[in-house]
Amino acid sequence: MEVAKYPVGLDDLVEDFERQTAGKGNIVGIFAMGGSGKTTLAKELFNRKRRSYHGSSFVFDVREASAKDELTCLQSQLLRDLFLEDHKFMSKSEGSSHLKERMGRSSNQFLIVLDDVDDRQQLDALLFRDVLDCGSLVIVTTRDESVLTKAGITSHYKLKEMKRCHAKELFCRHALGQAKPPSGYEKLVNDFVECCGGLPLAIQVSAANLSSTVDVNIWQSELQKFKSSLNLEIKTKLGISLGRLDREQKQIFMDIACFFIGKWVSMGIRIWKGSGWNAEHTVQSLKDKCLLEIRRKPTWVVGNRRCGFPYDGPFVFKMHDLLRDLGREMAREMNVQASPLRLWRPQDLKLLEEKGLKNVLTESKDKKTRCFNSVFDLSLDCRITYFLGNSDDRDLTLTDLLWIELRLNRHEWTNIPSWIPLENLQCLRIIGGHLQRLWQKDGQAPSQLKELLLYRTWSAEFPNELRMLHNLEKLVLQGSFTNMPIVDGRSLSESLGELGNLRNLVLFNCKLNGDLILSSSGYSESECTSTAICTKLKSVGIQDGNLASKVSVGGEYWPSLKYLVLDSVKNLKAVHLWLAKPLDHLKFKNCKQLKSVSGNLDQGKLTQLIISNCSRLQKLPTQLVS
Repeated sequence: MEVAKYPVGLDDLVEDFERQTAGKGNIVGIFAMGGSGKTTLAKELFNRKRRSYHGSSFVFDVREASAKDELTCLQSQLLRDLFLEDHKFMSKSEGSSHLKERMGRSSNQFLIVLDDVDDRQQLDALLFRDVLDCGSLVIVTTRDESVLTKAGITSHYKLKEMKRCHAKELFCRHALGQAKPPSGYEKLVNDFVECCGGLPLAIQVSAANLSSTVDVNIWQSELQKFKSSLNLEIKTKLGISLGRLDREQKQIFMDIACFFIGKWVSMGIRIWKGSGWNAEHTVQSLKDKCLLEIRRKPTWVVGNRRCGFPYDGPFVFKMHDLLRDLGREMAREMNVQASPLRLWRPQDLKLLEEKGLKNVLTESKDKKTRCFNSVFDLSLDCRITYFLGNSDDRDLTLTDLLWIELRLNRHEWTNIPSWIPLENLQCLRIIGGHLQRLWQKDGQAPSQLKELLLYRTWSAEFPNELRMLHNLEKLVLQGSFTNMPIVDGRSLSESLGELGNLRNLVLFNCKLNGDLILSSSGYSESECTSTAICTKLKSVGIQDGNLASKVSVGGEYWPSLKYLVLDSVKNLKAVHLWLAKPLDHLKFKNCKQLKSVSGNLDQGKLTQLIISNCSRLQKLPTQLVS
């Protein structure tokens, strides 16, 4: 079987495949985006392994055959290749029964490749694991990893982008017929390879357009053309996966392509939920289909401490450049055909910057717009980041402000201007500055708000203003070593008790006045700082803060608590935990004044327990000591 005209890098690929799939079963799935070389690798593996088996069959284009209702033809091919029997099946069920019965009577070991599968039903018609000899090997290639998972295939191999050196050699082979670029062509070759992003299909297509000429001017012209618009063959190949997306998946795919590459996953999830979409499920589906990646952003070191991401989490969106271009081309076409209108190009954002948020909001009242903009707004005299979108996907819904970040620096505001619409806001972040109160009046409070971050800023009426945020799920209060907000412990705990949907609480570089006692166990009524219940609160993190001497938490107030971290908390001497349910994660770190931890903790139920650099700690619950 012919594999490729220039099999560059295939030896390394085969070696990596063998290493990663060794001992993981006899059914292996290879998944990656279209044009990445899945079929090429499968053909190379087939050629190298087929002589080790009694019979072999390479079934091409399963997706295409299924679309034409021709899976029975593929079943006939399997029967012919493996058993040298020629039979035309009248239905898929007949073919499945016959193949299953025939394989069950055979003790032979087979090598089978099912290429370009995109639905579990295709595997049901062609793969019969319960009667397949354990010495057989089945390789399935697909663009959608979830197809493998749904079919119970546990061994998955993700095909990576080509190494830079292999990509350059492949380009030169196709364009120039040699392994390396001649003098004067090095930069052009590097630029083409950079545009192709390690995708073999794009490398071959772009190089083939240059194979008939060595004119540098023509090469430069082709490079500009390649940068400005997708080649039709590449677009068609990549567009196969996009053609199977539903409306919501297409909307989120275009949002990521236009706005969210390199941005936090948590940010996108919050905004899409505000748009009325099933965000987590859709993002996972796009990831399974190899249309996007989610990568962990590295932490950084300050002094001798490794710093992370106290409120955004470590994960960001990544997308292949060609998929990004295809998504933006889809968005441009939709801008012409119908709403919502996506604005992401530099000239669009420059226009929004000149208009200012107030005028943009006014113009958006009679149309649907999606934009994610970070500008210095002259009308507000501060830098803002905002996302305009929709509260749901109905055609009649107009634009809403879903996300806003205000960088006030040292400004003093009375409150957030009343012309900023907060009624459908999902996330509010205020950085720097000082306010008398967050909003002008209680009626302006963002009733749909899910996340609130106050960073080096404060409101004179905080934390009492929290009580109006009944849908709040995440609260982050963060100061700095030189500007540490002072919070009244009793007011904070009473306000938290009003937040029935709160799930995550982060206090970072904050100073708490008074003990934080959220438990009636062992305390008088006058000592308790709250009687309200946070039924959904699961995670509490307090870091680099300055608390009073005591923290006490009872299960009757935080019954769902699973994750508790106290890190570098000054003046903290005692912690009392009387829990309704066991914690999953408990961490005390760098609390140098901490002397006592008491309560009904059960170490056996803890997934993780960390006690580090608490030099004065003398008393622990007997469950932990044992």
